[in-house]
Amino acid sequence: MPATRAGHAEFGGPFTPPQFKIIQERITLTVFAIFSIYAIKGKMRWTGVVAFVLIFAGVLVGMLSRELAGA
Repeated sequence: MPATRAGHAEFGGPFTPPQFKIIQERITLTVFAIFSIYAIKGKMRWTGVVAFVLIFAGVLVGMLSRELAGA
């Protein structure tokens, strides 16, 4: 059984499809940031740090939306 099916709300899991997409994007951006800093020797500017903070704030809102909606 795929992880997305096991974690889906209809199969007893805690996540909705949009929440899975939010998790996927967070993981992708985190891996890319780590890769660009260590493998490519890129530098994080303050604008990039602010962008990551805002993205992670969006992740928190997306994960809390189900509880706030009373679902």
